[in-house]
Amino acid sequence: VNYQVSHQPRMLNEDVWSRSVPTEILSQIFLLLPLSDLTTVLLVCRRWLEVGEHPVFWKEVTMEINSENSSILDQILDIKRLSAIQFSSECSITEDHLKLIAISNIISIAICCNDLSHISPTHLTNCICNMEKVNMNNTILQDRQLISIFEVFTPTQQTKLSELCMSNQNLSAVPSQTLTATICRLKTADIYDTQLTNPQVVCLFTQMSKETNLMILNISFSNLSTVPPTILADCVNKLQKVNLMCTKLTDAQAKAIFNVMCVKTQLVELNIHGNPLTVVSPGAISTAVARLRDVDISETGLTPDQLVAMLRVGSRGLVLKKLDVRYNEAVLEISEEVIREGEKHIENLFYSRFLE
Repeated sequence: VNYQVSHQPRMLNEDVWSRSVPTEILSQIFLLLPLSDLTTVLLVCRRWLEVGEHPVFWKEVTMEINSENSSILDQILDIKRLSAIQFSSECSITEDHLKLIAISNIISIAICCNDLSHISPTHLTNCICNMEKVNMNNTILQDRQLISIFEVFTPTQQTKLSELCMSNQNLSAVPSQTLTATICRLKTADIYDTQLTNPQVVCLFTQMSKETNLMILNISFSNLSTVPPTILADCVNKLQKVNLMCTKLTDAQAKAIFNVMCVKTQLVELNIHGNPLTVVSPGAISTAVARLRDVDISETGLTPDQLVAMLRVGSRGLVLKKLDVRYNEAVLEISEEVIREGEKHIENLFYSRFLE
């Protein structure tokens, strides 16, 4: 068999190639690119620019709206690739701003540390009802506004909302069923320090034990002591990430959470800082912690036996990567050898030999 080798390079018609790649394949390629490279490839041709301008490729980009550019918000919202905006705390937000956002392609909005008390509930809810992510942490809102926000995201309403952050609000005026219906349809809820009432938390966890979409919950600085231990334990272990910091857990609740965790859990990250755990057996607490990847168990009154059991759990080759045991007096009572053993097997071990 004779082969003829040509030394003339075959020139690829770049224009034909760029137009022939199916949009679906082009989109998959674009999704794999870092933003710096994506910005460059969009210069190749008009078609690639049109495909690459879709907001789905730019979800990591957030435009800050501040006192200097808020006057041209209408022009900013015309940017095709823009899907997320964040208002700076010094920016004075008006109802006209919210009207513009309501008819835009924005799907993620952060309005943190702002005063929105002068905005009508209607304009506020019209703005955020089509959002996928809403962050209103530390924002000044009236009760009627908060109630309106939670009402618009109840199951009877069509919404794409998956993440809601409302920390440092007073949600006590929101009806329990309304609050529960909204939280349970989310994937991520941050309701840190929101002055929830006992009926609200009982209603929320009772429904969560039956059906919920929640995967991540921050309910720290809420009083959960009235939630039945079995219900609370079941709900906590259905989540992937949960923050129970300073939630006034009872001994029965603490035992139930860790006992269930030993047997079956979907948890990856747990923050249980500030809750007394002395009553949990060393075996239960070490077995449970070993099933997780990231655990903050600081300032929980750990006993030396509990602490030793946890620090030695890493030697079993399990998944624990981060463990925070600071502010526990037991750290002062165990040997340096045990500490070294923990550091050897746990990638990120946080402890202090001095009570701060």
